[in-house]
Amino acid sequence: MLKFENVRNIRDMSAHGPIRPGVLYRSGNLSEATDGELNALFHMGVCSVIDLRVDREANAGPDRLPNGASLYRVPLLLNGSTPGHTAVERIKRGTAGPPKADMTEGYRMMAKQYAPAFGKALNVIADSRGASLFHCQHGKDRVGVLAALILALAHTDYDAIMEDYLATNDELAPYFMPDFTMKTAGMDETQKAVMRSVFTAEPEYLDAFFEGMRHIAPTPEDYVLNSAGIQREKLDKLFFKLGCGGYGNPSADVSA
Repeated sequence: MLKFENVRNIRDMSAHGPIRPGVLYRSGNLSEATDGELNALFHMGVCSVIDLRVDREANAGPDRLPNGASLYRVPLLLNGSTPGHTAVERIKRGTAGPPKADMTEGYRMMAKQYAPAFGKALNVIADSRGASLFHCQHGKDRVGVLAALILALAHTDYDAIMEDYLATNDELAPYFMPDFTMKTAGMDETQKAVMRSVFTAEPEYLDAFFEGMRHIAPTPEDYVLNSAGIQREKLDKLFFKLGCGGYGNPSADVSA
């Protein structure tokens, strides 16, 4: 796959799970994608782009799309915002908890609040005439939990799910210091320590997401069928699309 410079954190979902190569990609936003990168996405077969960003993010940096691709806006909102934005506001107000606390709780809440939007995104993937790409701003939190859910549906071992999630830290490492320096200007060391936990993918976060999901449903399949609003026929179509088996297969062990 082409080395992308302007599209952050892009990778094939087959890298860490039993998903057919070339059918599903995850990434950061496409607002600054170069013509060459858009051409690469076209040749990768990307026909459906799912934007998980909230409206203010999407309006500030609209996606550029590969030729012929359709855009689907599926905002993932947590109490009207995102975990990262909420944590940053709490840091600025001086009301944030210790490092990782706010993000961990945010991830736990994602399982309930994101379920309907997850259903919409999974429907798009199942119905896409070609490959799909889903993204948020940097491909860390919102993309991270949707990717983890898809891998769990594909009966992926939890260690591999976690490996895919934590790979974001390596993918975003080249951008970390410039972004962190800009976002923490004027903050004291205590605030910076909390902010650092907003900028990184941490095992505790993904554990909290699956803990929240287990409070809602016993398995990933039950979760998407009963909370995300996926019809069983559509779930089978998704499994066929991803090449990862079918409904009723043993679930991945998603115990933290």
